[in-house]
Amino acid sequence: MGITALIQFRNNLAHGRTYTELSKRELSGTAISPIETDNKVYQVLRDYLIKNRLLETRTIPSNVEVPWKMETAMHFVGLTKHFMENILRENESDSKLGIETEFKLACAKWDK
Repeated sequence: MGITALIQFRNNLAHGRTYTELSKRELSGTAISPIETDNKVYQVLRDYLIKNRLLETRTIPSNVEVPWKMETAMHFVGLTKHFMENILRENESDSKLGIETEFKLACAKWDK
């Protein structure tokens, strides 16, 4: 789920798709729904980040509680490293050595 959320988030950013945060209020009371977004892909990302305690559930839009924080980036770096390690473990193609070398080089840059 995390890698899917990351790739969809990347696609939204790369294509310049925006989103609007909104909450709903009952006409007859004071109940307010948690913040949602009108963009389904961003909502999937919000739900994933909330489930993994990287984003708080709020009823008021906030420029502080956004998906693109360093904590979120590092979460996805860890997921990506784990994902790539699993792929390399199962990969027996002729390209494995090249992919493994590139991956190790990228990880060495992150570990600095």
